[in-house]
Amino acid sequence: MPSKKLSLIFFLFSSLLLCQKANSQEVQILFPHLYFGDEVELSLQKRDWIGLYEGENQFTLEPAQVTITLTQHHMTDADGEKTGKRVSAVPKRPFMLISDLEELSLGPVNHVELKKTNLSPGDTVHIDLFEKRYQLIASGGIGEQGGVQGYQVILQSGDKRQLIGESDFLDDAEFRVIWAGDLDGDQELDLLMDLSHKYSFGLFSLFMSSKKQTGQLLYLTAQHLMYYD
Repeated sequence: MPSKKLSLIFFLFSSLLLCQKANSQEVQILFPHLYFGDEVELSLQKRDWIGLYEGENQFTLEPAQVTITLTQHHMTDADGEKTGKRVSAVPKRPFMLISDLEELSLGPVNHVELKKTNLSPGDTVHIDLFEKRYQLIASGGIGEQGGVQGYQVILQSGDKRQLIGESDFLDDAEFRVIWAGDLDGDQELDLLMDLSHKYSFGLFSLFMSSKKQTGQLLYLTAQHLMYYD
């Protein structure tokens, strides 16, 4: 399993070209999930975490205590083995966990409900937030063997355009919006995207407006690679 993962990771980062690189040594994102043993470090539970929690028509940021426990993983472990790592949090299950993002303030956060979240070539998803309009525009063509080629997702607002991600092909997957809203309270759009090109894993990517650089709409602040069972 580890060699398969390493080859997938190498291919992922050679084929998926992003517009910026996340500073993974600072900001971390994490999700309640049963991970393979080498996907997360036990030391992550020592960090200070904030949970993004989903309530009735409302998301809030609240402190969270993260635990990572060794457990049997049904995909890889024989009887008696416990190489899997289960990430959980108290006092309740969060939508997402975030560590070391100084711009966050506890309390309610504005979010946008989207009717469409998957981005097939030719799709445009409109996002309205604080009287500002954003568009996520997906493009790509069909190759000789019927697969998608030259796939790109662009974020546009006013006269600014920014490449969010691209891939040479898609393997039963397409980029999608996981969460949209104002996470850092600056009244500009923040996005949690899945930029995976393959059905077997997610590449969860947190884009923040408060960290953007000149000419940008967002900055890729953290990424998290998670394999599905």
